[in-house]
Formats: sequence, structure tokens, C-alpha cells
Amino acid sequence: MKTKCSGCRKEFEPTKTKSNGDLYKSCENCIIKNNKKNKLRCPCGSNKQPAECRVCKDAVKITIQRFIKGSRYSDKLTNRFDIVNFMDRDFLKLLIEESDYKCCYCECELELIHYGANLMSIERINNSIGHIKSNVKIACLKCNLSKVGNVTLEQIKQTELI
Repeated sequence: MKTKCSGCRKEFEPTKTKSNGDLYKSCENCIIKNNKKNKLRCPCGSNKQPAECRVCKDAVKITIQRFIKGSRYSDKLTNRFDIVNFMDRDFLKLLIEESDYKCCYCECELELIHYGANLMSIERINNSIGHIKSNVKIACLKCNLSKVGNVTLEQIKQTELI
């Protein structure tokens, strides 16, 4: 039984079945293309984007996972990764709760999922050191990118990071 693909409109023989037993309405090539397009999936494993996920709906959990993944990648890329002192999930959850979901510089209310100036981000106090527990703060994306948080050498010495 041949049918038309819902993606490319070519005729194909449906062979693959979904987990519920129904046949796919797309050919194998369109299924593969679709999976490559939808790389930004929720960390819980569902096919939804994080903001639309009905499985977990835990924006803090998603944000923390993104912080860890992005920071680890950045630190490894610049040879600043310190596995012993690197921030972990529990530390970040506590840091976010202590910040009361406000930027440490401008004290604006922080967004967790929706990209914008008030998106929550990790600010490194000393940019020559990686994302270790004693070197990070919660800040809005606007302050983080504008480098409002750049500190002087005296301030760094006061926090005993050197």
C-alpha cells in the first residue's frame, strides 16, 4: 500500500511504526530531516522545545542543565575547566534561590526560558578563571554581556580568588 509523504509529497511504502503502532505519514528521508531540524529538545527527552515541554515543565531544572552544559563546554575550550571546583546542580539551584530570581547588578526580575535582556545567565567574577563555585554570580543577560560586572583587581583580591 503506497501513500504520499506529508513532507515531500512523494509516494512511499510505509514501513516504520510509531510507539503506539500507527504508521508514519512521512517517508524515512523526511523523518531524518525532521529529527535533525528539531535538535533543540527538552533535556527530559521529550520531542518538545523546553518552553513547551509538558513532561517536566521545570524551567529551573532546564536552565541549570543549560548553564552546566554551556559552561563546561566553554571552560574546556579555553583550558579553564576545573572538575574539582566546577559548579554542580545543587550549587546552582541554591545560587538561584539565594538571588531571589533577581540580577546581582541591576536587580531586575529574571526570565528563565524566554530569550531576552532579562534572561538569567551565569556571570564570572574573574573572566580569567573558569566557572567554579567561588567565581560565579547570577545576572541578567544584559548586564552579563555589557560587562557591568567586570571587577577591579582589588575586588578580586578581597574575594580571595587569586
